[in-house]
Amino acid sequence: MEKNKFISHEELEEKLKTYSSITSQEKHDFVFERLHKKYKDQSQKTMDNNITSSIYYAQGQRSGIPQTPFEELQLDQERTKQKQRTFIANEAKQAYDSKENLRSEFKSGKSDTDALSQKYNLKSRPLKIKR
Repeated sequence: MEKNKFISHEELEEKLKTYSSITSQEKHDFVFERLHKKYKDQSQKTMDNNITSSIYYAQGQRSGIPQTPFEELQLDQERTKQKQRTFIANEAKQAYDSKENLRSEFKSGKSDTDALSQKYNLKSRPLKIKR
């Protein structure tokens, strides 16, 4: 499930924007907008939690409570952000594959030409063969 194991914030934003722009139907576009909003909300909550944990860490340092190094705290925070980005990227990929990919139409038992002609509203014409 972790195909997008190390993805940056900018890469995720670009993926969501790309998936949203290449959808063929508007109703599918809302799926990617919802994922983008979900990512933004999770990022904001994570940032708030990171600030709170940093404050608690500083208070613990001042009072002399033994703690793990601050670098370890920062690494843990970055791992959490990376897990969120990976999860959202995989969700977007699954949504795109299930709703937009032609594979779903091919799996339904239609022939390749039927699926393509239905998807792109093509009219079938009889072939004229010259002998």
